Amino acid sequence: MTKEPVITKSTNALSDASAEIPPTAGAFSQKQTLAWAMVASSFVLYASLFFIPFLSWGARPKLMLFGILFVASEVTFWVGGWILGKEVFQRYKAYFNPLSWWKRPQKHEGETDGQHKGDG
Repeated sequence: MTKEPVITKSTNALSDASAEIPPTAGAFSQKQTLAWAMVASSFVLYASLFFIPFLSWGARPKLMLFGILFVASEVTFWVGGWILGKEVFQRYKAYFNPLSWWKRPQKHEGETDGQHKGDG
């Protein structure tokens, strides 16, 4: 009689450890993706306001649609920004501010100007 090998259930340490590793810095979570989609859709909603005068509706439905689209664009923008967080939202909001377009970017804490101590 030959003895059959006993197969035991082995734990894969690599898969167990990978469950605890947070996503990389370049990857977006579903929450962040939803937040960026909300911010982007707010721009689309706001841009659609410019097409309302060209509709063949009466004044009252146009005003109601304008109000609904305006409020929806503001709500989606600010809720998306709230989900993203204060730091991320303020950083990207500065890109859309025309007053900050010609300013030199400020160095953040820990950044260097690209020169190392050994460079001469």
